[in-house]
Amino acid sequence: MWATRAASPRFPAIVQAERFTVSLPYEVRIERVLVRTGEKIHPGQPLLQFDLRPVCEEITELQRREQVLKVRRERLMTDFRRSMQWQEQQIAQKILQLKEQVAGLLEERYRNDLERIALGESLQQDAVAIHVAVPQDVFSDTSPLPWMKDAAALDDQWLLFRIEAARNAAEVANVRIALCEQRIEHLSRLRDALRQDASPPAEITEIDAELTELRDRLGLLHQRLKQATLASKTFGTVGRIACQPGQFVPEGAPLLHIHDNAQPFLIARLPVHGDAKDLQGRRVTVQFPTGTAGGRIEGVLPDDATADAAAFPRDQSGPRVFVRVVPSDRLWPDLPVGTTVGVCLEPDSSR
Repeated sequence: MWATRAASPRFPAIVQAERFTVSLPYEVRIERVLVRTGEKIHPGQPLLQFDLRPVCEEITELQRREQVLKVRRERLMTDFRRSMQWQEQQIAQKILQLKEQVAGLLEERYRNDLERIALGESLQQDAVAIHVAVPQDVFSDTSPLPWMKDAAALDDQWLLFRIEAARNAAEVANVRIALCEQRIEHLSRLRDALRQDASPPAEITEIDAELTELRDRLGLLHQRLKQATLASKTFGTVGRIACQPGQFVPEGAPLLHIHDNAQPFLIARLPVHGDAKDLQGRRVTVQFPTGTAGGRIEGVLPDDATADAAAFPRDQSGPRVFVRVVPSDRLWPDLPVGTTVGVCLEPDSSR
């Protein structure tokens, strides 16, 4: 039984409790409300039941969209691979043609080198043969056969001309081979760069980004399919219910309010003489229907701090302020939020 304390005068106060709002980070459609205002709840107790038909419809639509995007992406990738293969084939074909051209030039240079060597040997053999077979006086200025000397000189000049032509042809072949090899090296680098730096079309990147968003959304929706009801996570009392069956509640909107019965407090309207801050810390006697208990003024509140301000009488004279009163010496009785009780200021021991 609660001890009785005499305290006068008596001022009205309203029982309150720490309140928190229940909301969800996604939109829902309410099918059933499973609790009533003022009902005491416990952890795990279902509070709301959701209509999951919109979720199933959205999943079906997203899966259809996902399939369309996959088909479109596969077509784009096929076209991209074909384009890459065609470009690589063109480069490979040009490299092969250049290599064949280099092979032909090498063969041509080899023939020119052989011809030049053969002509040089022929020139030496002819000179030796002439000097051996013809008397030496034929080549003198007093020889009766000067035409033989001129004929030998013409043959030598012709052979020298052919040797020079073969040498020039070999040098031209070398230059052409070098140019072909440079071209082959350039095409090889181009082919390697094509393989390394080639990127799919921008549309494929956009499709990949959209597919990622779709899969994330589908994952969330599949998780929501497993949450057909919203259960309480704590003990408390149901306050105002902010939704009703059939209502579509947007993301983050309040569904209902729960009062934490473990942390009750009072909102009282008390007279003030002087500075309102002097009330902070004052002890009070709270008169409950079952007895009295001690309390302490925790702080002064602004006039618009409580939604129950209309419940306090306005015909009292003198300035008054709203204060928050919390338990000081023992637990208070369990009363519904909104119950009106009485509060009496105890004498100020500091004076």
